[in-house]
Amino acid sequence: MVLAPCWLHALAVAGAPDVVIEAIVVSASGRGTDPQFDPKIPAKLRKQLRRAHLAYNRYVLVSTQRRPTTFNAQVSFPLPKSESLAVTAAKHAAAAYPLRVIYQVLDAKRRRIQKVAMLCRYGQMFLIHIPKGPNALIIGVATHKPAR
Repeated sequence: MVLAPCWLHALAVAGAPDVVIEAIVVSASGRGTDPQFDPKIPAKLRKQLRRAHLAYNRYVLVSTQRRPTTFNAQVSFPLPKSESLAVTAAKHAAAAYPLRVIYQVLDAKRRRIQKVAMLCRYGQMFLIHIPKGPNALIIGVATHKPAR
């Protein structure tokens, strides 16, 4: 007997997914002006990291995850050190920015470290920067239309 992941079961109960949320977690370390990127980091995220002009020298891919979900449902992504990223996407009335995305970075005890709400388009990636002393976690979050 093969068991499906729990998020697949939740979707079967809730209906077809409305949105796919992608989270790309990158570890940034060192100081320098000529950043070195892990070749596994997707090109769209590398381009945004270069434009951000952060002072880190080395970027290493930690994980890439995609989760389908329905609107107004919270999706969690694990982060290093028992932290997590909780993302909720909802429809927005504006045609230019059809999605309202709320993200929360939670610590091991599920206390909120950071919370931001953004209006965005499908396919648009935004960066979450979480400084950790001289290092940082940088998370690229994007929403996509599900394949139908």
